[in-house]
Amino acid sequence: SCPALTHVGLLGCMYLCDEAVLSLARHAPHLVSLNLESCWNLSDAAVVGVVMQCRNLEEMVLGWCSNLTDAALQTVLRHGTRLLALAVHRCHRFTDMGVPSIVRALSLTAISVSWCDNLTDSAIIAISKQCCSLRRLSIDGCIYITDEGLSAIAANCPNLTSLSLHGCHHLSDAGFAGVARHCHGLRALTANFCARVT
Repeated sequence: SCPALTHVGLLGCMYLCDEAVLSLARHAPHLVSLNLESCWNLSDAAVVGVVMQCRNLEEMVLGWCSNLTDAALQTVLRHGTRLLALAVHRCHRFTDMGVPSIVRALSLTAISVSWCDNLTDSAIIAISKQCCSLRRLSIDGCIYITDEGLSAIAANCPNLTSLSLHGCHHLSDAGFAGVARHCHGLRALTANFCARVT
């Protein structure tokens, strides 16, 4: 038991199993930061267990956890009430169904859903409405995002300082006009391969 443990990084522990992560959650309930990126064997059960057990989590990294489904994402967004930063990049099984359409503000200030390439405007609009305090957002490679989604981000998240849109090739000048109109504190913008921008 490690009751004082608050930060754990397990990046690239590709053979890590659900039972190990669930045991960690039970024995280190005061975790604030957990990085499980590229822990390919983990299932929804591990993520659900951590979120339900570790109520002080402020940062969670789940990128490249390719077995995770919408059930895991729903649990994180519904019960991770103290989360400030969430990274779920390249979780290819996530869809719009994973973003619960619940009307409550989340405390998230940084989120990456980059290369979650099944997400559409519907998910991005829901995130923008629920996470109005966002300062950093990365949706690189979300190829179905259009100006409608980008306009919602700009209107609902005016405090953004960093926005990354690499490869969102449906975006055009109209979407970026909304960003210019609302996000006056933006310091970093990446729009590589947004081929419709003129």
